[in-house]
Amino acid sequence: MSRSRKSLLVGLAFIPLMAGGFVVQQQDTQQGARLLDQVLNIVSTRFVDTVDAATLYEKAARGLVHELNDPYSTLLSPKELSAFNATTNGRYAGIGMEIAETQGFITVQTVFPHTPAEQAGVQEGDRINFIDTVNIRGWTVTQTSDALKGRPGSRVLVKFSRSGVPELIPITFTRALISIPAVPYAMMLDGKIGYVLLRVFNESARDDLESSVRRLSREGAKGLILDLRNNPGGILDQSLTVSNLFLRKGQQISSIRGRSGENQRFAASDEPVAPTIPLIVLTDGRSASASEIVAGALQDHDRA
Repeated sequence: MSRSRKSLLVGLAFIPLMAGGFVVQQQDTQQGARLLDQVLNIVSTRFVDTVDAATLYEKAARGLVHELNDPYSTLLSPKELSAFNATTNGRYAGIGMEIAETQGFITVQTVFPHTPAEQAGVQEGDRINFIDTVNIRGWTVTQTSDALKGRPGSRVLVKFSRSGVPELIPITFTRALISIPAVPYAMMLDGKIGYVLLRVFNESARDDLESSVRRLSREGAKGLILDLRNNPGGILDQSLTVSNLFLRKGQQISSIRGRSGENQRFAASDEPVAPTIPLIVLTDGRSASASEIVAGALQDHDRA
């Protein structure tokens, strides 16, 4: 009798533990939401500086994405989204040059064709010292880029320093709508080898590349070099159509496997422009995203 009672008590004690665990799991989500709300409330009411609600939510979202430790997940602010769209759309209002920080100076890396910068004679390697009356020493690339952009038709004074020129070079630009070419140049190298630099996968990438490939083929190119070095990627659809320029219809380009097990398969849908010409693809550590898709697809099919 005592043995039966002991077994019964053990059984009764076991059931609430299981039920309690189930309740705790259900409450985790509610408690987490309550915790976040409490922290936001405390910061907004007691923090030494005033922080508006929108900024708090953005910081919380950034913290969440950061803690995922996923290099492929990024949160863009409206300002960052605008810059991203300028890259992928290939259009913005400015003076038409690419800049970077070199040895502590904001330096011109590329001057885009048919832009105010090219027309004014700006050269690669020129350093920007002043924008209007402000000395920009110590500015970031983003700060400088923002100051150079503006409403089309507005004016901006930029003072450059150039190697071998003792005085600063002042140039007043009238801002214009700039179209960033996906292919800044394509040329014929020795031995009838065509070289094409694809800088970014923006909305014109496929068309610009096709035009260059067709021109080099007409000029007698016996092989092609597609340079994807320093290409950070861009629009997924453009990576597919760019790959399709060299892959036969029906060949798989890429696939996406979701957490739910649902798969998406992307294949070449059109006849290629250059299905047989020997092809070399150049990549480096900064070739990412769409560049990796193109390079991987061409390599998988032994096309490059």
